[in-house]
Amino acid sequence: MKISINSFQDFLDITKNHKPSLEKPLMCLSFHSLCSLGMGVAWGYLELLQKEYPDWVPYFSVDCGDCPGYALSALRHGIKNIFYKGPHWDRLQQAALSYDASILSMDF
Repeated sequence: MKISINSFQDFLDITKNHKPSLEKPLMCLSFHSLCSLGMGVAWGYLELLQKEYPDWVPYFSVDCGDCPGYALSALRHGIKNIFYKGPHWDRLQQAALSYDASILSMDF
């Protein structure tokens, strides 16, 4: 199950319309949503969902575009899978290793 989060409304729809199943969904936060919401807000919404459904732990990933600051913020917030296509990829990958996370190239 893949859940794409592109707006605040998508977060609301998850709690209202999608009862979490036993399957671990992949929740992807788009670059545009990350820009408009900010990583702190996005992480806060995920924490609210986990309080509502404590046994439901999704795989959460974000698309940080070509903004290294967003990638670092995602690491600090505990995101383990970060899609990135900008400069300083090697340095971000080194930082990700210290968080037990991965910077995934978007050049495909």
